[in-house]
Amino acid sequence: MEVRHEGHHHTANIKYGHFIALVSLAHVGCIVLSRTVLKKYQLNNRIGLVASFLLWSIIIIGTTLINVDLSESYKTSIKRIGRLSYCLLPFDIFLILRPNFPIIRYLELIDLHKWMSRLIIACGLIHGVGYMVVWSIEGTLMVKSLKLLNFYGVIVFLANCLLLIISIGFFRRRNYPYFYIIHNLTVWLFVYLISFHARPGVSVYTLVITLLLGYQFYKKIGYLTTLKLHQHESSNLKIIELQNNFDFSPGSHIRLSYSYWDYRCWAYPTHPYTIAHSNLDSVYLVVKPYQFDFNASSKYCLTGPFNSTPDQFWTNSENISIVVGGSGISFGLPILTHLLAQGKLAHLFWSVKSQADLYILNALNINHLDHITVHITGNEDEESFGLLSNDEIELQSLSNSNIKIGRFSFTHLVSQLNKTNDDNKKWLVACGPEPLVIDAKKFANNKKIQILTEIYSI
Repeated sequence: MEVRHEGHHHTANIKYGHFIALVSLAHVGCIVLSRTVLKKYQLNNRIGLVASFLLWSIIIIGTTLINVDLSESYKTSIKRIGRLSYCLLPFDIFLILRPNFPIIRYLELIDLHKWMSRLIIACGLIHGVGYMVVWSIEGTLMVKSLKLLNFYGVIVFLANCLLLIISIGFFRRRNYPYFYIIHNLTVWLFVYLISFHARPGVSVYTLVITLLLGYQFYKKIGYLTTLKLHQHESSNLKIIELQNNFDFSPGSHIRLSYSYWDYRCWAYPTHPYTIAHSNLDSVYLVVKPYQFDFNASSKYCLTGPFNSTPDQFWTNSENISIVVGGSGISFGLPILTHLLAQGKLAHLFWSVKSQADLYILNALNINHLDHITVHITGNEDEESFGLLSNDEIELQSLSNSNIKIGRFSFTHLVSQLNKTNDDNKKWLVACGPEPLVIDAKKFANNKKIQILTEIYSI
């Protein structure tokens, strides 16, 4: 990790970094090809994600070990895997650009980004541990670790270790703003300290990464807007009204952050919200404002909208069941409205905690209530599908037959699905907490129907 001139071995790894960059470009090409020429969209294809990760792992391992005699030139492999991790960064950052390509669905590639990030961190840690072992054997660990260019690598190594720990699901979900700060800090350290640490240099990759990060920063800059807040005192669901000056497709998201003059705009992540309803003057969001402070007297930065529904869903569906929990109604309502306008067979099932949450339907002036069935659960978490002890519900907005007391079951969808015969055009849309989405995927798989999902969690 100090400046070393080992003849051929000093520059031997450059071509392998370029090879990984070319494979990254090929992967991007395959993604674009699958959405254009092949017209293929694999929703929630876990197999495809696992296959991509395993293939990348094999490529990295093979590239690290090829043309290396480990008994004599093991340092070459240790150096090489560190270089490969850096050369993967442009591809990994591309995966989270919003948007990266107009034909790619919003956040479609986020899971691949997560796994590629883990692979990059793993490669970096192997590189760091490898040199620590070598230096320990040589008895030069402290001396070489404290050399300036090597010490840059030590800093990145420690940052990656910290990021790996706080990436654990339990911690990340409960402390997401802090995870976000540490994640971004680690990325910046990785990009720019390694640009000095790497020998031979990686200036071309640093330039590409800087351009991608600059684009990402630019896209975060939206326009400032104010909002109106609507709320029922007994409901924890709020309606946010924003000025409508943009076009969007059903199921689209916007992202909100604080004003540019608020440090939280730059330190914390933007918050995604689905557009639940719109008219000529306003768009409406249905939110549970736990980690975001909504204040009618403040200004907010808005970016988007970002499309989250594939064309295949609109063109290849005729019988659609929509299952949502709590604030997931914001995803389901515009999709239901658009499907009914197309003359398709569609029904929405909404699980809520209490009768008070149903003010949403009246406040948004929903006029196709006969296509909505509400399950009132009454548990502390309205999205957990529990049981309600109170069985006396009176609502003017919904008929009694469309109000159910207690637990939602996916067996309720069977009669809806049986109204048509072509299973290829039957869809299940699910939006809410992860347990709901998991159950929806199992049901869709058993019934051999298509599925579109959104998880409303961090």
